[in-house]
Amino acid sequence: MKKLGLALVLAVSFCFADSIDVTVEAFWKGDFQKAFQYHQKACDEGVAKVCFDLGSLYRGMRSVEQNDLNSKEYYQKALKYYQKACDDGVAESCLTLGGTYTTNYNVGFDVQQNASKAKEYYQKAFKYYQKACDSGDAGGCYRLGDLYSHGQVVEKSDLKAKECYQKALKYYQKNCDDGVAENCYALGNLYSYGEVVEKSDLKAKECYQKAFKYHQKTCDGGNATSCFRLGRLYVYGRGVKEDYFKAKWYWQKACDIGEAEACYNLSFLYYKGVGVKQNNQIAVKYHLKACEGGHTEGCYHIGDLRADAHVGMPSNEKEMRFQRACESGEAISCYRLGVLYTDSEWPREKQEFFKAKEYFKKACEDKEAGACFDLGVLYENGWGVEKNYSKAIKYFEEACDGKDEEGCLYLGGLYESGQGVKKDYKAAKKYYKKVCDLGRQNGCEAYKGLNAQGY
Repeated sequence: MKKLGLALVLAVSFCFADSIDVTVEAFWKGDFQKAFQYHQKACDEGVAKVCFDLGSLYRGMRSVEQNDLNSKEYYQKALKYYQKACDDGVAESCLTLGGTYTTNYNVGFDVQQNASKAKEYYQKAFKYYQKACDSGDAGGCYRLGDLYSHGQVVEKSDLKAKECYQKALKYYQKNCDDGVAENCYALGNLYSYGEVVEKSDLKAKECYQKAFKYHQKTCDGGNATSCFRLGRLYVYGRGVKEDYFKAKWYWQKACDIGEAEACYNLSFLYYKGVGVKQNNQIAVKYHLKACEGGHTEGCYHIGDLRADAHVGMPSNEKEMRFQRACESGEAISCYRLGVLYTDSEWPREKQEFFKAKEYFKKACEDKEAGACFDLGVLYENGWGVEKNYSKAIKYFEEACDGKDEEGCLYLGGLYESGQGVKKDYKAAKKYYKKVCDLGRQNGCEAYKGLNAQGY
């Protein structure tokens, strides 16, 4: 079912216990106090981006905390820190707040739909991106172009979007020529995907190779972020030959120096056994290190690892714990129980899709969006139920309405391909746009791809 993807998606890291046993114990206790202390201190000292990350940490704790009262408290704290970050100029935080007051995007925050408030936050985000672009920030111009292109925050304008993208291209090129490695990488992506400029694999390669050259120099000098980005180049084979072993080497170096995202990516290499020997215990170690270092995705997925990694707790004990929690009314535990019954790593006799369906249905009815998505997958494939595309789409829609990215992405793909539904590019674009608005780049790319084809 829904597994942790090899989503190779930045922050600073702090000290972490070396013992795997201690790590696993802390993992099961859900002890993230240190991470919050570090972030709280930095936020109080006025580091606005850290306030946004702190909000995301609290929001992500819902994946760890299986007590509904505590979950609501975490969401309220998340709102508080998102507000502080937005007030201090973090555009992404303003967009997040705008989304919480928009229909179907306020799940868990216990706030009422409020179009006026949503518009207020979206306008703040727009103002910050405009200011960044005016000061020569290529990323700010690019995000501004996205806002005009999608028409969510401001009135849709392809002409204004094009003007912003052209500005972004100009700044990316200038900064790359001046030796800014990450701008070379961004420029390479534009040529590779054919966004803003005509697609050119040759020019993309030249830009990636420039990025490699600049990152290599600074990584050798001890810059953790550059080491992390070298690993990324090797994973994607951009400007260099794809090599997971070398990617692992650079991410290990970056993680040891203090780059949290490198720790996060290392955890997935070990979890999936890509370029290294598969080891769930080491995967958990690096996942927690990423979380403690401020990588919010690392914290978000701790709950998924609880169900998927099989570390530190026998399967039958997990089943009993989730069963008790589910019976007491905790929807997230019903969902996790369904996941356990469909886990391919369990003995064959434990893969009871019919039981999984019942628990997914129960959790879905209690607004657990991930459960709705997995229920849709069962109906799509006929696992434990009779194959039924109508029901699959119904549950994917419920998942998407609950802000589940996979649910929206699946719907976009089904309508684009015409699988189980009448082919409808307009509907596909609508769902891809939702995925994009939720922060998934592949949703943005799919949306732009249909746009480019004239749909």
